[in-house]
Amino acid sequence: MEWWRVVALICVVGIGAGTDAGGAAVSVELKMGGPAEPGSILPAQLVVGNPSDRPTTATVEFTVQEDPAMDPAEAPDPVHGSDHAAGAPSRTEVEGKVVEEGSLTDRREWTGGETTWRTDHWTEAFQFVDLGRERNITHLAFTSGDANWTWKLDVSASRDGKTYEPVPSLQGIDLHQKWGRVRVPVAGPFAARHLKLRYHLDGKKTSVLRMPAEVFVYDGTADETIAVPQTGQQVATGSLKVELPARSTKSVALGDDTRLPSGAYFVAAKVTTGSDVRWLYGRGFVFPEGGPAPSPASRFGLNTSDVELAPLHKRLGIGWVRFENMKWPMASPRAGEYAYDGSVGPWHVPHDKIMEAYRAQGLSVLPYLFQTAGYASSAPASAPENRRWSYPPTDPKLFGEFCFQTAARYGSAKHPAEALKTKDKRSGTGSVNVFEVWNEPNLTDPGWGPWVGTQPQYFDLFRAAAEAIKKADPSAKVTNGGYAGIEAETVDALRAHSYPDGKRPLDFVDVLNVHYYSGREAPETATQDTNAQRDPSAAKGATFEDNLRRLLAWRDQHKPGMPVWLTETGYDTAGPIGTNERVQAARLPRVVMLSLAAGVDKVFVYREKGSAPSMHAASGLLRDDGTIRPSWFTYATLIRALHGVTEGKRLPHPDPNVRVYAWQRTDGTTVLSAWAVEGEGKLGIDLGKCTLTDAFGAKRERDVGPDTKLTEFPVYVEGMKDPDHRAVR
Repeated sequence: MEWWRVVALICVVGIGAGTDAGGAAVSVELKMGGPAEPGSILPAQLVVGNPSDRPTTATVEFTVQEDPAMDPAEAPDPVHGSDHAAGAPSRTEVEGKVVEEGSLTDRREWTGGETTWRTDHWTEAFQFVDLGRERNITHLAFTSGDANWTWKLDVSASRDGKTYEPVPSLQGIDLHQKWGRVRVPVAGPFAARHLKLRYHLDGKKTSVLRMPAEVFVYDGTADETIAVPQTGQQVATGSLKVELPARSTKSVALGDDTRLPSGAYFVAAKVTTGSDVRWLYGRGFVFPEGGPAPSPASRFGLNTSDVELAPLHKRLGIGWVRFENMKWPMASPRAGEYAYDGSVGPWHVPHDKIMEAYRAQGLSVLPYLFQTAGYASSAPASAPENRRWSYPPTDPKLFGEFCFQTAARYGSAKHPAEALKTKDKRSGTGSVNVFEVWNEPNLTDPGWGPWVGTQPQYFDLFRAAAEAIKKADPSAKVTNGGYAGIEAETVDALRAHSYPDGKRPLDFVDVLNVHYYSGREAPETATQDTNAQRDPSAAKGATFEDNLRRLLAWRDQHKPGMPVWLTETGYDTAGPIGTNERVQAARLPRVVMLSLAAGVDKVFVYREKGSAPSMHAASGLLRDDGTIRPSWFTYATLIRALHGVTEGKRLPHPDPNVRVYAWQRTDGTTVLSAWAVEGEGKLGIDLGKCTLTDAFGAKRERDVGPDTKLTEFPVYVEGMKDPDHRAVR
């Protein structure tokens, strides 16, 4: 499938309806096509509709700016104006104690105040907001957190933060199971600088109270002067009039003939019809230039299942895919029978065509051999049907047979027909040279764990599989099933376990395989792996970087030279460990760079597609509908910037919030990457005239000095005058 087939052409980013001087209702909508090819005009379209019986005129003013940090500004509400709660001080109080601060106004939908869980204990909780000055409030809105445990709300107002009066029309507001953005009409304007929000269940006791994630406070548009956010260099601007006959709709292009290079762009449009004025904001992207040819030497990969996306993966610039559907039940319907042509139901996965399609794009494939065929499962009769595959086989040799048949088919060695249990007796296709044995065998919960067995049982299966793979293709490499977590204590089981003949699982490992997720925390500061440690109240541990150092030291001590691959890492945009698409785009390249700088050989991002709000299902570089997320572009830019790097080292910096890394390429050149962990920072280095590439691939020659602003989105710098990078200050 061509790349453009997986890109949705329309994305609605703003909509409203106004009234002109004659009373006609006018609708406005900003649509962004995308992404565009380098050197194209940004495909931004404004759709203006006039459903009335009279003609009207709309005046449109617009700007297009570069947007290297995905400015999070929202367009003002056309009726209620700008939100005045964003960034305001807020706090949550329970039983007279402050339990957290800032979650209600930080514009992070994944944070929220709540009580602890105590059975039938809580009767009320309070949140307070200081708007900074007195406002005549006309409208409120909330974004729900866990609305299953949000009950009723009473709103009180204060001018001084000491004496609060209930707002009569805002008592007993029912927020229970009201999901998403909840608007709360205000019967009449009321003056307040301070708001007190009381959550309760009419005096009844409840086990937990969970507050909304965000509050929005409006005071109308009469006193507002709207300033378009300054996101970056302006690249286009203009104005035009749109004549609208009665009952008509027109679509007009925003932009001029400016041909845009790679990057992210922010579009702001002001539409005036009669006395009505409204603002619409949108964001568009231009694909990165070129990219490295796929190669087994690539250090970048992606977890995949949909082979039709392979051309887009090639354009991304990765060299590897980790394929998740090379599963035993999908290839062996009955004992002693194997088929890789898609004939095995009910899944009908055409493994042969998939391997051929990836290789046709030049992509190397790491399949993980996974799950137990139903006829071989040791699961008890009481186990649900969809969990039987996670149990060990009754005999590890049965799994070894599956691994032999798979490696014989896709490895490089030819085999006699009598050794093969497929009808076509095909072998030695040369499609795969690295095989992973199972997935996350240290997650053993019977309800959801990938391995419902003991550690010794896994090691018996692993050895049977490794020996079978080597028998099928002596040149093939074997990795352990990627461990959830990167702690040295976790992987040390590979060394500590001993088979009866004195050998260890580590003797059969060619590539050490681990996974890591920092969840809602930044990778630089996270002290908990949200995949390996499912209990958020669990004790915090070492940071990601500290654990990486310990892991590589363990490797150097026990099996020097063994490559370490991080075959899963990524960021959910929703769900229990999710944030949003902006945070995903900022943090994804950073967790990859931290890994490479520590000595990890290859990093595979999880995953190609997905936006459903459940654990890891929302971590896709593409959404469920196939549209491309911003994180695709930041990963693509990273791959281009760090193509060919052999090593990276962190440079000292006086600001702990700033990260600067120097990377050496095989061609002898150096590239610097830099970012702020949270918020903003300054580079602190005088690099002179050089080339700076932002996180979305926009490249510009400029003077890069100590005051160069950094955000959470990495920048990449080449052509520095100070190759030793000593001038940090």
